[in-house]
Amino acid sequence: MQEITAPIVRCLPGRFVALVCLVLALLPPAVAYAASYTYATGVRGVGGDFNAGWNSYLYNQVWHKQYYYWRVYYKTTDGRFVGDRVSYDNPTQWPNSIGYGQPHCQNVSDDSGVTWTCQYGRP
Repeated sequence: MQEITAPIVRCLPGRFVALVCLVLALLPPAVAYAASYTYATGVRGVGGDFNAGWNSYLYNQVWHKQYYYWRVYYKTTDGRFVGDRVSYDNPTQWPNSIGYGQPHCQNVSDDSGVTWTCQYGRP
């Protein structure tokens, strides 16, 4: 009986370490993906301005067709626009947090027919 179990016992620590390494490598992307929340999605809609509710946020971004302009910003309770960014980069993103505000994404010129997605991150 010892001859059958001995090789399994000797291999277990190496396989266990490999499994732990794999889990640790996959965990950060999974957590980052899980932390993104979609607040608007669609196709075309040039001129549209889309928003989510009032709260604290980690970032505001929109995924879209490259080389079409989008705007992301936060609106504050006193009516100011904070984190205002207009870009054709994909994603168009304001990577900074805000203590309290309302995230917006605005389609400036995207009539590509490709699905766009506005997202925020929550603490």
